[in-house]
Amino acid sequence: MLLLIVQTCFAAMAQAQSPNMTGSWKVEINFAEGNKRSLRFDAQDNGKGTFLLMDPMLSRWGPAKPSEAKWTPGDQNSVTFSGAVEFPIGNVGRDPGTLTFKGKFETPDAITGACRGATVKARHVQGNSQPRMTRITRIGAS
Repeated sequence: MLLLIVQTCFAAMAQAQSPNMTGSWKVEINFAEGNKRSLRFDAQDNGKGTFLLMDPMLSRWGPAKPSEAKWTPGDQNSVTFSGAVEFPIGNVGRDPGTLTFKGKFETPDAITGACRGATVKARHVQGNSQPRMTRITRIGAS
């Protein structure tokens, strides 16, 4: 009887734990006017991480450089992460700023939510171009 109670308690604790955020994630952002952007988020187990822009226009600029990011778990399988980004605009322009993503785990390898920008200029995250949806999937998940 005691063994059954202990097993039940451990099973309940395991279900209550939030999914594992550490690892590499592909972040796909869909903007209102139809633009799409992708970045990789590498999450470490201490709430830190990096963003790396994945954009075909980078072939004109050279390889992307990682920028600092951070993440925090929320309640009910939610997570928030944010960091600096710099979207290329045309052949020579840049659109620097900070993006904040808030979402919930659909599965241990998929998060759906939305993002918002702070100080990101031009047409990407300002005015009527707010992102409608963000999908985040673990890289290397089967």
